Amino acid sequence: MGEENELTRALKEKDLAYLLHPLVPLGNHEANGPLVFLRGEGCWLYDSEGRDYVDATAGLWNCQLGHGRKDVARAVAEQMERLAYLTTFGGLASDTIIAWAEKLASHLPGDLTRVFPNVIGSEANETAFKIARTYHSLRGRQGKFKTVSHSRSYHGVSMGTVGATGLPDYWRRYLPLPGNNLHVPAPHCYRCPYGRSYPACDLLCADVLEQLIVAEDPDTISTFIAEPVMGGGGIVIAPGEYFPRVRQICDKYDVLYVDDEVITGFGRTGKWFALEHWGVVPDIVTMGKGMTAGYLPMFATAISQRIYRVLADANETLYQGFTYTGQPAIAAAALKVMQILDEERVVERAASTATLFARHLHSLLEYPWVGEVRNLGLLGGVEFVADRQTRAYFPAERRFGPTLLAALRRHGVITRVTKHEIMALCPPLTIGEADLAELFRRIRSAIEEVGGAVATS
Repeated sequence: MGEENELTRALKEKDLAYLLHPLVPLGNHEANGPLVFLRGEGCWLYDSEGRDYVDATAGLWNCQLGHGRKDVARAVAEQMERLAYLTTFGGLASDTIIAWAEKLASHLPGDLTRVFPNVIGSEANETAFKIARTYHSLRGRQGKFKTVSHSRSYHGVSMGTVGATGLPDYWRRYLPLPGNNLHVPAPHCYRCPYGRSYPACDLLCADVLEQLIVAEDPDTISTFIAEPVMGGGGIVIAPGEYFPRVRQICDKYDVLYVDDEVITGFGRTGKWFALEHWGVVPDIVTMGKGMTAGYLPMFATAISQRIYRVLADANETLYQGFTYTGQPAIAAAALKVMQILDEERVVERAASTATLFARHLHSLLEYPWVGEVRNLGLLGGVEFVADRQTRAYFPAERRFGPTLLAALRRHGVITRVTKHEIMALCPPLTIGEADLAELFRRIRSAIEEVGGAVATS
């Protein structure tokens, strides 16, 4: 790309001297240094060399409105000038956190109207697990303490949630893990772990969940947690009848169903929450990311009135929360973003844009290295294979995934390629037709470059 400018060199030197990065091999990072960005506008990012990139994963699945929304920044600044900080500990509340809770509850399904503010997604899921155990305990069922989740799922990296995450790279260095976590295979039809084909399989994947609950003893199972679409695990989308069947299984065995909408919530799939596609109402919803569109960190755990009444009637105290739980400036950002989603009909527009997005995705099937494409709304995945007929992965020595990721960056696309060689795409919900076309033009250039060099070697 040519010689770096003085600013880039200086920033790289300071990064390598002081900053510790997650999710990158540290030795490789020392050798290559960071890719440094200075600004963003809409779905575009601009690095320290002035090059432009399409933000094809909306930050980290969270920049629903794209970059540069001054109205969100103003809402935060005005809140900071009026009341910079207040906790919700001990029964305190700001007018802003109350308005946030009311606005959020108005979009939640069923009777999920009691919301607990969090700062990170791991915290939102830990809150869910703690409330679930409390609920069971107050009903005299202290033995219900295990959590069931999917392989390939992602539910956090804190020590209280990492065991529920079904991606071993996130926890293999931290064994033994606390808690009691069980996994069932992901309902991934393209790579069915049972060698079946949908719909002839009769939802064996759901039957396996029930079989595990029975084998472990239902009186020990507290929660089942699932992403409606698995993000970090490779944009895995379950067959349509799966989640309604899961809801029935959880009801049958008094297991609380936790819906992890951290990635899929706030319009990402063309609905406010992804389970709405299947008409399923969970017991607990965890959410965040798109709620503040990336401008500040805020997440939430919502519980049903049924769960709340058990806690309140017992006069229970929730020993959960952190310094910034309910912080009003963060709530101001979330409140403003939700207002924008409503007033500008962003979710409805995203549902419409998803039709064009799907057409672009399916056009990539012309490449022999693309085994499957899939999407729900503006959340899509492209699974690459060495052989389309056998669905075989590329041999590890070819380093297809890392090579593709590097090529995408050279062609001006910021996205993720998972360990399973799946390119994840979730652009800002506000992306327009021209920018979407440009994104896929760049993706095609990268695929053609890598396919010619790696796939045929």
